[in-house]
Amino acid sequence: MLLLLLSTPVTLVGALYLFGACLTTGGMITVPWWKRRSAALILAGGTVILVTILVRVMFPPSGSGLVIDTLPGRTGPRWLNRIFNEQDIVLFGARVAPFIGAVSPGEADSLVPTLEQAFDEMHHQEATPLSPFLTTYLNQQQSDGYDAVISEPDLDSPVKSGIIFLHGFGGNFTLQCWLVAQIGDRTGAVTVCPSTRPFGDWWSPQGEAILRETLGYLQERGIERIYLAGLSNGGIGVSRLAQRYGNQLAGLILISGADPSAPITTLPVLVVHGEGDERIPDEIAERYVDAVGSVGRYLLFEGDHFLLLKQADQVQKAIEDWLIEQDN
Repeated sequence: MLLLLLSTPVTLVGALYLFGACLTTGGMITVPWWKRRSAALILAGGTVILVTILVRVMFPPSGSGLVIDTLPGRTGPRWLNRIFNEQDIVLFGARVAPFIGAVSPGEADSLVPTLEQAFDEMHHQEATPLSPFLTTYLNQQQSDGYDAVISEPDLDSPVKSGIIFLHGFGGNFTLQCWLVAQIGDRTGAVTVCPSTRPFGDWWSPQGEAILRETLGYLQERGIERIYLAGLSNGGIGVSRLAQRYGNQLAGLILISGADPSAPITTLPVLVVHGEGDERIPDEIAERYVDAVGSVGRYLLFEGDHFLLLKQADQVQKAIEDWLIEQDN
């Protein structure tokens, strides 16, 4: 585990936390032999960690275009979300995941280098490094205050279309929203990625209430065409909730997730799936498309459940073309 941690590329903030943790751990281990030096090491390590936290909370890094905010009031990122950079959490988690059975050998193939490349691109685009990871796992996502990753397109005229992207199991991650936001940027749509519980159960009362608030946020801004998109459990949530909010939506986008037994919708639907998906087999997506009939379009790509990340260019282009077609 230590070797995995030390071999994972970290940001400056992650390196400071790691340095502080090493000093503290070293001090605790050497207490039986060097009490004074051990106390000094523990104090130094704790100071490094505490100062890093205080600096991050007081002076959080800002993003250009892609930011993390608190809805419905847009009060800025909550202080817990300012402590860590998402890259440090995700890359370490991706390295550990195969050893604890969280991802299969096939899913692990090329996962870490693809993540590293994506985070590098995010850094070059000056997207926010912050993440709603911590507040999500502390169950702080409620309809009266929840984290959202938001991307505004660079337009001279008022924005008239928007994409709401629902995350899947595991919680909301800025990286996933960034992948979808690139589509919104190219089609002139604002992208909003709200957060609910780590399960990604948008059909629960809590998840649905957060979706309603997000719809209201875009409607108050005068957004006329709203597309509801979802990944994995988020896609299942989109299929289950579409009928209830059909009169407020322009279309649906389901990525690596759908529920064939969901109420039938009359909205235009794009379903994107990987033929090697081990978590939600492509047969499930096919059954959903068959159920919705002529309003559905099904695109099957070579890939697994991490299709949006690993085949980003192809998936983004397919969704972009479909959105342009709907808006014309």
